[in-house]
Amino acid sequence: MRPRAASSSFCLAALVIAALSLPAAAAVLERGPYLQQTTTDSVIVRWRTDVVTDGIVRYGTDLAALDQTASENMATTEHAVTVSGLAPNTQYFYSIGDLAETLAGGDSTFTFKTSPATGAVEPTRIWVVGDSGTADANARAVRDAYLGYSMAQPADLWLMLGDNAYEDGTDAEYQAAVFDTYPTILRNTPLWPTLGNHDGKSADSATEQGPYYDIFTLPRNAEAGGLASGTEAYFSFDYANIHFITLDSYDTDTSVGGAMLTWLENDLAATSQDWLIAFWHHPPYTKGSHDSDSEGKLIDMRERVLPILESYGVDLVLSGHSHSYERSFLIDGHYDTSDTFASSMQIDSGSGREDDTGAYNKATIGAANQGTVYAVAGSSGKTGNGSLDHPVMFFSMQILGSLILDVSGNRLDAAFVDDLGARTDYFTITKGSATADAEAPGAVSGLAATNITETSLNLSWQAATDNVAVTGYRVSRDGNVVADADMLSYADSGLAEGTSYDYSVIAYDSAGNESAPATLTATTDEAPVANPPPPGGGDTGSPRTSGSGAITPLLLLLLATALLARRFSTRPRAGLLAVLIVFSTPMLVYAHEDVKLQLETVGAKIEHSPGDYRLFMRRGRLLGLHGEWAEAASAYRKAQELAPPDAAAFVNLGIGDALDSAGEAQEALPYLSRFLARYPGSSNGWRTKGRVLANLGNTASAVTCLDRAIRFANPPTPELFFERAQLQIDDGASTDEVMAGIDEGVATLGPLISLLELAVDLEENRGHFAAVVKRIENMPAALKDRPRWLHRRALALEQQHRYQDALQLNRLALSRIDGLPAGRRNSPAFQALRSRVEQAHARLAANNSELISRLAGGLLRR
Repeated sequence: MRPRAASSSFCLAALVIAALSLPAAAAVLERGPYLQQTTTDSVIVRWRTDVVTDGIVRYGTDLAALDQTASENMATTEHAVTVSGLAPNTQYFYSIGDLAETLAGGDSTFTFKTSPATGAVEPTRIWVVGDSGTADANARAVRDAYLGYSMAQPADLWLMLGDNAYEDGTDAEYQAAVFDTYPTILRNTPLWPTLGNHDGKSADSATEQGPYYDIFTLPRNAEAGGLASGTEAYFSFDYANIHFITLDSYDTDTSVGGAMLTWLENDLAATSQDWLIAFWHHPPYTKGSHDSDSEGKLIDMRERVLPILESYGVDLVLSGHSHSYERSFLIDGHYDTSDTFASSMQIDSGSGREDDTGAYNKATIGAANQGTVYAVAGSSGKTGNGSLDHPVMFFSMQILGSLILDVSGNRLDAAFVDDLGARTDYFTITKGSATADAEAPGAVSGLAATNITETSLNLSWQAATDNVAVTGYRVSRDGNVVADADMLSYADSGLAEGTSYDYSVIAYDSAGNESAPATLTATTDEAPVANPPPPGGGDTGSPRTSGSGAITPLLLLLLATALLARRFSTRPRAGLLAVLIVFSTPMLVYAHEDVKLQLETVGAKIEHSPGDYRLFMRRGRLLGLHGEWAEAASAYRKAQELAPPDAAAFVNLGIGDALDSAGEAQEALPYLSRFLARYPGSSNGWRTKGRVLANLGNTASAVTCLDRAIRFANPPTPELFFERAQLQIDDGASTDEVMAGIDEGVATLGPLISLLELAVDLEENRGHFAAVVKRIENMPAALKDRPRWLHRRALALEQQHRYQDALQLNRLALSRIDGLPAGRRNSPAFQALRSRVEQAHARLAANNSELISRLAGGLLRR
């Protein structure tokens, strides 16, 4: 008898029971571990296994006792375990595995160290590699040279400047170029990358998808300090007293007013860290394997990003992309092509080497426009050809290597270590004066009052002398400061007739030393007896309408739109304080919830350290960001009570700004006057005082303050010229006067699109269409040949009845739109532009046909 076959359900059950009775296949470690997003109290440990399994990190401060654990919520092959509740600035040992076994770890190379408390002065070493993703002997030689150089002091963190995995940034290429090349370093040094163009071939920043975004866990919500960016494409983080900023120069919009640069300004305004280091892939200056004079992304970063960074006092900018090592002087204000670089843009033309011409010194921590060093370190995997003759660079060389930074207190030391372990370049940046200047300037001489009228007079004096340099003069009337700037004369107005005033003038230097006052008493004239008005007479005065006429409501709307399109303007970070100017509260872009969390954190710190003035300053800034201006003023006042004299003087700016924002402009004014008395060269201070005076209705004086803000800014920002234009309009200025101010901005900053566009708007508004055409034709070719500017030029030609020329430009505009990549060509913005151009084209064609018909008819009649 043949045996009966088992049923299928019985067989399936037997197989399941048999499978469950067998031991599970052990997971194999395929990648890692590697450290991500280290903070003061947490770290993320990542690794990959070949099969799905649970992930556990066992850790402790003693290698022999890994008695604490952290685990994931679900089984996976891509493990990312957050280890939290850690102590700041503490070393831990760890292992990784699952419930059943340890996959790796348990020896002294498996270690992580939490970040020091934010703001703490702690020696910090940073390793920087760029374009390292070659996965070859070059990359390994650079790696080994770093390990030999840093054997006694390994890096605390590691920056990767893009093109991390050639050629396309695929997962397999990352395995070879990163995980197989740096296995030991990855397990004990937190890695902070940025996206390069090769990484971007397989990644998309808008959706945060692709191998780059899958592999790295980056702080989109300010988990490691800074301000939340809402994306892993760009972000910031803090380590000790250093603030790092990571930007995406390849796949994220870099336009002024766009999300990334808006976040950048907010982030810089919110930090009070001693050191500011920014990094991204495409260098703003290079003559290596790429040329920053001719390549779009490099130009964009230079023109759009550098003015923001320099206005907040950024110390060091790192980039790759060009396969060379290039390092600049300490410079400021160079945003155009290399042939426009001038010696005035060199803050320090020396080597930056202490054993040569001396370290680069920035006199004040955090002050705007005191100079930045730019380093291209794109030779950690390959070198390339290039002229290496960019004038901003002190040192340029085609050589493999990496950059090592050491930050300690007010000192940053940098060394470029080549693939043989030799230090081929080095420089130092220090903060604060190397030796204190205690010698006061001599008193001014020749103080005199001239051109005295019933309500005004002019003061003048001769220059004072100083052992270093006189930086300004402070004029007081009856004990109150009325002027503070680098000047040798002062026009005082708004005085009472027949009244005596006591004046004093002192000179001061950059160290704050003040001369003895020079004094003078002057009396205004008595007013003459007024003649009666002529019969039927009245006030024959009129508003200022010289030139080509007064400002129209349409122009007011244009300027208001231009200003609000920028949402807000951030003022340069100076000294101990960074304050945000907001033009329109409903349009704020920072995250209120993040600010609330930071306020709670600061509040807890104040409970433990109630005498720390810096905490109250931070509370003031955060309350301001949250719109609680009266409370912000109270916090700043408390900081002023606790602060040492120099810091207390600086806090006047925060108090004044907060009071003005709270609607107390009159109360704010004395604080700003005291701030400017101590810091007369502060562009930010003059800008703030101008805003306060405007709020009080004194627009003429506000314009003067903006003039000084522009004078002391190095360089001024486009927003300063916009604000002055608005104040000039409010003060009744003519279009010619406003246009002259905009032209000054273009002459100072170069052809920035925002200023050029406002100039064109002004010309169109007053009907100067020939001037519109000329202004557009004088734009750089990269701008004037864009579809929108071709169309605007066509519209201006149409107004001059130059229909044939306008037709040709519109045809060219349509051709340029058709030549765009499909994604841009089909975007709503370009579709709308196409529609406008086609409508204009049809209108012009009709007008042109009618004109030809008329001409033909006239000829026939002849």
